[in-house]
Amino acid sequence: MRQSLLTALAWSNWASASANVHTFPVQRDVPAVVGMDLYGREVSRPLMKRDTATLGTDMFNHISNTVNVSIGTPPQSVGMMVDFLTATFDVFYEDTRWTKSECREIRYCALYGSYNATKSTSNVTKEIPNRWGDPYEEFTDTVTLGGTKVKNVELRRLTIEYGNYNSIGLSPNNESFPYQLVDRGLIRSPSFSLWGNSSEEGGAGILFGGINKAKYHGPLQAYSFNKTWGSVSIPLSKFQVQTESETPTNYTLSSSKPYMLSAQYIITTLPKDAVLRMYQDYNISYVGWNDDDPQFGLLPCSRQYTETRTVSLFFGNATISANWSDLFVPWGSADSERCSFLIQPEDDLNSSYAGRIGTKFSERMYMTINYNNAFVGVAALNENPGPDDIVEIGDGPEIPDAVGDFPTSIVPYKKPKPTVSMSTSTSTGLASMPTYMPGGMFVGVAGAALVAAL
Repeated sequence: MRQSLLTALAWSNWASASANVHTFPVQRDVPAVVGMDLYGREVSRPLMKRDTATLGTDMFNHISNTVNVSIGTPPQSVGMMVDFLTATFDVFYEDTRWTKSECREIRYCALYGSYNATKSTSNVTKEIPNRWGDPYEEFTDTVTLGGTKVKNVELRRLTIEYGNYNSIGLSPNNESFPYQLVDRGLIRSPSFSLWGNSSEEGGAGILFGGINKAKYHGPLQAYSFNKTWGSVSIPLSKFQVQTESETPTNYTLSSSKPYMLSAQYIITTLPKDAVLRMYQDYNISYVGWNDDDPQFGLLPCSRQYTETRTVSLFFGNATISANWSDLFVPWGSADSERCSFLIQPEDDLNSSYAGRIGTKFSERMYMTINYNNAFVGVAALNENPGPDDIVEIGDGPEIPDAVGDFPTSIVPYKKPKPTVSMSTSTSTGLASMPTYMPGGMFVGVAGAALVAAL
């Protein structure tokens, strides 16, 4: 399997700039970033809030970004969905005391796999006192991602039943996976980058603790977000539909609220007034239940192939575009002649967000998220990247290679004093290099000698 992960083979020696800044060693025992491939899979699931008995069937909601990891010793391979909305490391757990169904009988479990603690010699189970009742159990085990082993990762074990799925929680909660990597000394800040173009064969990636400047057309456009809301959001100024040889149609957005970024949901929701104008301009019908407001657009699937258009979202100076043909999904059944359009009106029930940026757009952007300063940076994906150019995200207020209204100072997250051993093995399939110096001086790295790990 092709791996997009990189290993630094040569590091520069860094000269001391003053008596307070020390030369960095040629190598470090602990890598500065941790990276791995992302894969895209189409997984059908019910339409959440907008599903009713009238629909009566699944629609592709396209949970697209997944990673392959192994848990335990010897390693048990499982697939994990990437989830911005949860803080926990969730995995289907085989336990006859709790499991009511076999893994092969549950769709997500059969697709992504399960974990059996009784087959792992590195599993640790602890009883935690509970002042309100019986003690509860805490489970930890070694997780290997890319070429790095992370020990004592806390697992939330899921019963094998419909509605559950394996996932790596990446939310702003300080118990999520980026924070666990900081706690174990693998990365310097609770931050990560994620880029798209995912498929069953890979092609996308996630890099904890750093950015890969080769993967996007920079600079990154950075915006602050409110991480107390438990998700990552970004402002959107307008969207546009471009038809060949015609003047593009621009749609201004009435709401000033930000838009939630999604690594899971295929559907993009935007303010209702703008979406309905687009539906009218491009002859898209809409569906509403019981005389309710429009819920989503419907149009003949044949228009996916007979019309050539581009739909673009504008985040400041960053423009993220999707092909018209990629915004169709069969409605009702895989061979339906009618398709749902994947830009849909937001129902205005969310008090915090104006809508959601779905995976058909997020997989075409490079995203960098830093929870230290609560900033997200975005840029258009570089479809033909050159050699990797990886820079670590330090614990300062700025994101490297990004422009934005950064704070002058922050209080960075610091790992707690360990209560258990949090040792880690060295990396065999990561990109890592020293891009900061003691004393708070940060150094950008470009052109380091890197090769792909095969």
